[in-house]
Amino acid sequence: MKKVVLSAAALMLGTIAFAQDNTGTSTQTGTDNAVRVRQIGTSNDVKLEQNGDNNFVGTLQTGDNGTTTPGGDANRIISEQIGDNGTGFLQQEGDSNRINLNQDGTFNYADVKQGNAGRSEGNIATVNQNAGSANNAASIFQTHDENDATINQNGTADYARIRQSADGNNPSSPGAATENKATITQTSTNTGTHAGSTTNASDYNNVSFIRQNTEVDGVRNVAAIVVDGEDNYGDIKQDGDGNNATINQGDLSMVPAAYSTVNANAKSNLGKAFIVQTGDENKAQAHQFGSGATDPSDLSVQMQLGDDNRAVVVQNAAGSSVADGNYARQIQEGDNNTAITQQNGRSHEAYTLQEGNTNKATIMQQSTNGYAQISQYGDSHVASITSSQGGNANAVITQHGAVSGSGHSFSAVLTGGANNAINVHQQDAGMTFTDYTNPQMVTSPSMKNATNLHTDKSLTSNGYN
Repeated sequence: MKKVVLSAAALMLGTIAFAQDNTGTSTQTGTDNAVRVRQIGTSNDVKLEQNGDNNFVGTLQTGDNGTTTPGGDANRIISEQIGDNGTGFLQQEGDSNRINLNQDGTFNYADVKQGNAGRSEGNIATVNQNAGSANNAASIFQTHDENDATINQNGTADYARIRQSADGNNPSSPGAATENKATITQTSTNTGTHAGSTTNASDYNNVSFIRQNTEVDGVRNVAAIVVDGEDNYGDIKQDGDGNNATINQGDLSMVPAAYSTVNANAKSNLGKAFIVQTGDENKAQAHQFGSGATDPSDLSVQMQLGDDNRAVVVQNAAGSSVADGNYARQIQEGDNNTAITQQNGRSHEAYTLQEGNTNKATIMQQSTNGYAQISQYGDSHVASITSSQGGNANAVITQHGAVSGSGHSFSAVLTGGANNAINVHQQDAGMTFTDYTNPQMVTSPSMKNATNLHTDKSLTSNGYN
């Protein structure tokens, strides 16, 4: 049976509070409890605490429905749930609102929404699913500009998703979301080492998605995913100009201080990082750090459509020299783009494909049995491949001009070891040229895996991609 235990202040607003500057607190202990609060107006404040399993929190803060642009401003919700199978639905409409939801336990679910069709700017939402937790899910949805969303998860098999867009109620409406920030941090208290042949105490299997302005192009948005452990999946999609996306798997230097000491042996194995950006002057970064020869490989795929973009993949560049079998693929379509891949270890594969003009591609491998391929279509491209400290390295550069006198240039330097091979094909327009991608790029087992792995694991209750 549901139990609702409210303080006197909370009882005053247990149904609807219409005035401004309302406050309330609620404290519940035990199982199968529920609390629902609705506040209308501005500068309202509510604090909800639950200790036990199977509890529910539902809170709505909104503006006066009689106004032309409904939305309550400067409201705050603080909610804490300790126990398992908890559910928190928190929603605010208006500007400069704050939500802080803390859940400690397993199989908890957090669903946070800020904004409405009228206006909503400068909102902050934070969801913390804390130490020792597992199988938790968190979703934050914010509309319009200058919002900040943060999800921190410390456990295994967790799921996080952040979506920021101009108007979630009417995707076809004009306007664009700008200067939003989204951060997802997933760590673990797992103390098993990741070096050599040591088996980890458990897999982490965390999944995180960030979607920024996928309906209407936005500008100057920032997205970051930081995660450690095994078999993690990170996926960022941004539309618009001047955006910045970063996925870091296995490097705790980017983890917030409160979470930085949970696992000093953090590394990335079987990590999957996908970044897709549409627009100009965007930046994409993926950092993955394996730990030893027996660790499974990481996968990174980046796609940028537009001009003056920059994409960077770093796989174990500062880690073990025997990390094995990483895969990187970068695709850029447009002009004046830059793609950089850096890999350290053994048997890595790196592919860069650029279409447009005046693009630059660089692949650096410090490895044995490495394969690097750059394919460029258009004019005035620059390609560079370097490999060292290994042997059995293969470098393939293909540059196909769109006009006569395309002005391409290349550099290929393979040093150390034996059996290194360099293959270069440069060609102007009007010459016979059937395929400017090497067959290995299409038939590589890693490429097939990349296609299969890029699936949308969205929370079905939210109904968005």
